Amino acid sequence: MTGYATPPNIQMEPTRLVSRLRMSLRRARLIWRVRQTEETMASRPKRLILVTVLDCVFGGIALLALSTIIAQPELRFELDLSVIRIVIIGFSALCLIGAAAWAFFGHRYGRIALLYVSVAYFGYIMVQNAVALFDSSFANLDHAQVRTKLLGNVARNCLHVGLNVWALTSPKTTAYFAKNSALPNRPLQPTSGGQAEVE
Repeated sequence: MTGYATPPNIQMEPTRLVSRLRMSLRRARLIWRVRQTEETMASRPKRLILVTVLDCVFGGIALLALSTIIAQPELRFELDLSVIRIVIIGFSALCLIGAAAWAFFGHRYGRIALLYVSVAYFGYIMVQNAVALFDSSFANLDHAQVRTKLLGNVARNCLHVGLNVWALTSPKTTAYFAKNSALPNRPLQPTSGGQAEVE
């Protein structure tokens, strides 16, 4: 029996065409996501940039000071810092930096996370310095300089709390995160059939 067999490359053309169409659709979806992300990032409020950068700076300063204390045992003994307190200070500073970075990049839960962490971080320092002002050891006039420093710490941390609350609860920031939460946050993943889909 005679006849002509169909070449393998001709048989595979429909499959290749479908594969190319799927790849084109995937590229189009990725391009759309990138453009949407760029537009959202371009609309990031300046007040959000301000507080996230400041929080990262103060968290970094706390970690730097903590590393200096750890490197000098005599300084740690003079300040009477226990290991547990050092761990708590370091962990809270890392949480502040992490929450600030989370909010800076527009994660949908970054605003709430930074709001809670920043209020807890700066609020605790503010209360701690305010309590020290009424300590009997600072009642003498010889400690006037120390009392002035404590008052400055209370005012500065109160300013940090107010700045974070204002920036993170303002209508512009709320609208920015509401818009950003509408975008797909997770990457496209290929299915078993080769088609790309969002997780």
